[in-house]
Amino acid sequence: MDSKDLSTIPDDMQIPGARIPDGWQLIACVYDGRPTRRSGTVSCYFDNLKTSKKYPLHESRYEVIVREARTGKRVTTLSVPGTTGDNGGCPSFVMDTGDTIILKPLDGRTLGEKLRPVFSATK
Repeated sequence: MDSKDLSTIPDDMQIPGARIPDGWQLIACVYDGRPTRRSGTVSCYFDNLKTSKKYPLHESRYEVIVREARTGKRVTTLSVPGTTGDNGGCPSFVMDTGDTIILKPLDGRTLGEKLRPVFSATK
């Protein structure tokens, strides 16, 4: 997953500039996406290759585990759908193995919407 996909997470849910771990209550860990079904094809352009290549595009879901920062105790597990951005979901780079597929990436806004009820409950 590209970090640019998470750059749209709401400001009030990002790690504060002053990293004060004592103030952290929850940590959300995002795990690899899993394909759910094929939804089409996407053409991705890669600067280093100076060419475009078509890949199968799949709907996806990402597992997000929220833990207490101090204890590591699991608070909840969420399943968050991938969404298509302006670039159709193309990543910055691909390890093309011949059977490569592209998953719709996790968007920060979507992640924030799913996390807000959990984070709001701790205030």
